[in-house]
Amino acid sequence: MAPSLKDRIAGLEKKIRKMRKLEQEVERLRAVHEIQNLMGRYEYLTIVGDYSAIIELYAKNTPDLFVNIGVRGHWVGKDAPRRAWENFIRKPRNAGTLAIHPINTPVIEVAGDGKTAKAVWIANGLYATKDDQTGKGQCTWEWDRYGVDFIKEDGKWKFWHFHIYRLFRCGWDDKWHNQFSESHEPVSPLDYTEELNPDGPPIDSYPFTLDSLPKNIPAPPEPYESWDEKTTYGKTLR
Repeated sequence: MAPSLKDRIAGLEKKIRKMRKLEQEVERLRAVHEIQNLMGRYEYLTIVGDYSAIIELYAKNTPDLFVNIGVRGHWVGKDAPRRAWENFIRKPRNAGTLAIHPINTPVIEVAGDGKTAKAVWIANGLYATKDDQTGKGQCTWEWDRYGVDFIKEDGKWKFWHFHIYRLFRCGWDDKWHNQFSESHEPVSPLDYTEELNPDGPPIDSYPFTLDSLPKNIPAPPEPYESWDEKTTYGKTLR
């Protein structure tokens, strides 16, 4: 007996739902790929010090942008990326400078509605520069964690809340638990002009010390359907 018109319609509707679900899964996989590429581009740009290009990786039509650079401080607002990275642009790198922060252990979650995404990475980096006075090289190890909120703007994924969390920083020939203090940063908050000063101190900054245990900050994101301000890697009311 041939299926009734009602049964055939029900079967077609079931296939359509299945196709839509598959389309959503493909879109989520594409988003993960694009987000990894975006973060990878950022890392390659830091190697050559192209901070102007890094600024272009952030959203343009979103007012509540956020940038936290390690122990330097945080910036908020639509112009946060420019103010956060402009100081690096104004201080060109000297010959002998090399900064590499390879990222690994990614955990990426794309919202069910496809509008936002969240991700974390660990970066095991190195920094080298030449002393202006002696001409000798100075090298340090720098390990960080990244917690980033992404937003889709005009069909492209962009940085929304970009948070670098310091793990530790030390001389290359030193024991890594001998943490550098904030005053040993290559650019301290005191070096910023008034226009570029951070809007506040670093948020959730817990560098490793011999007197503490690691905190699960930033915590890897959990699957979620739509944006929830309570889980942001940016600035919250907590």
